[in-house]
Amino acid sequence: MNEKHEKILQDYERDCKIRNFTGATINRYVSNIRFLGEFLDERGRGYEDVEREDLVEFVSYLRYDRKVMFRTMKNYFAGLNSFYEYLLY
Repeated sequence: MNEKHEKILQDYERDCKIRNFTGATINRYVSNIRFLGEFLDERGRGYEDVEREDLVEFVSYLRYDRKVMFRTMKNYFAGLNSFYEYLLY
């Protein structure tokens, strides 16, 4: 993952702590967002310039290529929502 993504993730992790997320939630969200970052890096994208289609491809990749189960998908969605809410704030 590139340095810019890593810095954004560190800042997001700090924000999660401020929002009083549990340690397990923070670890799960950061791990999931890091995985998204790697996915975006492969496509020459960053967290800030992601398009809807990038996220659709990411979710499709998780569901069909990685065979991620429904509950795990819910965790990814919750993490994505929290992360992009943070970026917009």
